[in-house]
Amino acid sequence: MALIPGKINPREIEKVLNKMFSPEWLRETAAKVGYVQRNRKIDPVTFFWVLVLGFGVGLQRTIA
Repeated sequence: MALIPGKINPREIEKVLNKMFSPEWLRETAAKVGYVQRNRKIDPVTFFWVLVLGFGVGLQRTIA
C-alpha cells in the first residue's frame, strides 16, 4: 500500500493532472472524436475538467 504524504501541495496535483491530460491533447482528441465542430462557446478542456472534478465532491451528481 502506498504511503500518503502529510502535506499535499495543490499546485503539484494540478501540474501532474495537466501533464496527464494536457490541454493540447484534450483539444486534439475532442476534434478527432467529433466533439468539436466549431471552436466557439464550450471549450473542450473546460468541459472535461468540470465533468471530471465536478463528480468528486458533494452529494450524488448526475449529468442530467
